[in-house]
Amino acid sequence: MTYKFIPAPLLLLFLAAYCPGVAAQAITVIGGGADARNCSMAAQYAAKAGRVSRDDLDTCSRAMDYGKLKRGDLAATYVNRGIIATALSRYQDAFADYRQAMKVNPKLPEAYIGRGNIYFLAGKYDQAIEDYGRALDLHISRDHIAYFNRGLAYEKVGDAARAEADYRRALELQPDWQLPKDKLERLLARQK
Repeated sequence: MTYKFIPAPLLLLFLAAYCPGVAAQAITVIGGGADARNCSMAAQYAAKAGRVSRDDLDTCSRAMDYGKLKRGDLAATYVNRGIIATALSRYQDAFADYRQAMKVNPKLPEAYIGRGNIYFLAGKYDQAIEDYGRALDLHISRDHIAYFNRGLAYEKVGDAARAEADYRRALELQPDWQLPKDKLERLLARQK
């Protein structure tokens, strides 16, 4: 599948919006050896700072190729590599990693958040909304992020009422999070 993507500078803004205080939904991997753990840490850093290197992708690939990962750790490593690939603007690779994570574990909500972000960046907002909703249905641990991201997508499709509801829900769950406060204020100001 090939998509046209939002330019990389906007990606960094989106990654900043992706999680509280600019963190993403990387998955901590404890088993599977040093490469799997290093991949996990690199994904966490990529989600927070948006900066990684090609070496981080290679570390994740080595973990999957040689790490004797259990099924859950393998799915998590695909998600983590997808986060790194997204930070490197390798969107097709990231999309493939999220899909592969879903094949390994179709109930892994972080994979849906990641794929939803790729859809968002490609301007496929309806698909992004669907994936964010699926992550919520699967009880993602940091659900405020999914609500916020879905609010962004609702806003892009012109559904201000649903965007407002999702921003409000994100704020209920994370009252000190400035990003949904700002988005909600701007949205309400435009409606006046």
